[in-house]
Amino acid sequence: MADEEFFGSEVTHDLEGFKRRADVIVANRWSDELSDVGEKVYTRDLFRRD
Repeated sequence: MADEEFFGSEVTHDLEGFKRRADVIVANRWSDELSDVGEKVYTRDLFRRD
């Protein structure tokens, strides 16, 4: 079973639940899985290609 915490932060495997609960999502890279909550996503991947 996977750990429930990582350096004091909650670990979740439920992406849909995470997207509902999150006010802001900080992502290193853009993923199409985030397109339905794009207004919440902040990423350095401005051109969605790297």
